[in-house]
Amino acid sequence: TTTIGVRVLGYERYAMTSRFDTCETEYGEVRIKVSEGFGIVKWKPEYDDLKRLADAAGVSTATVRKAVRYDPKA
Repeated sequence: TTTIGVRVLGYERYAMTSRFDTCETEYGEVRIKVSEGFGIVKWKPEYDDLKRLADAAGVSTATVRKAVRYDPKA
């Protein structure tokens, strides 16, 4: 069949800004990736730090993650 028209879709991408912070836990220091924008603040600990500290302490990464107490507004 022949084409009679063309469908055009437009997309826009809105990106949040990101920065790194640190948080001290009973296992050691963990880097935290903080993303902000559009009234939203998200954060997560860096897995490499969780893994390194967990291996050194002989515990799971989940245990180290639970020890992270971070307030992005502080």
